[in-house]
Amino acid sequence: MCYRLKAGRERLVLHYTQNKQRKMQLVTTLSTSQAADILLQDDFANWTRPGAFALCEYLEELSEDMEEPVKIHPVDIRCEYSEYGSASEAVDQYTGGASGILDPLAWLQDRTTVIVFDGGVIIQDF
Repeated sequence: MCYRLKAGRERLVLHYTQNKQRKMQLVTTLSTSQAADILLQDDFANWTRPGAFALCEYLEELSEDMEEPVKIHPVDIRCEYSEYGSASEAVDQYTGGASGILDPLAWLQDRTTVIVFDGGVIIQDF
């Protein structure tokens, strides 16, 4: 199922595959809270509730900036973003713990998207 992040109603959308066959796909429009709940249901992801909400709020802002809905596929989100307890923890993961980096948050922000929230950071994997 494909989800769109915005408050609203369910609707059917026609999509065309590369071989020009038509297929119907149900696109569900979600609130930020509903989207976070879907991320939290992913048994293979390690989102905290505050992290899931922060990520969904970021995606909602991205949607507004692009002036189009952001489609959310929980598996894609899990593979593209990771949550850490701190910027230092994320840097340690990427550098093998031997970084000596004085400002981990700035180091991450120079390399990727960083979502800071009360309880940690979420980074777009790079």
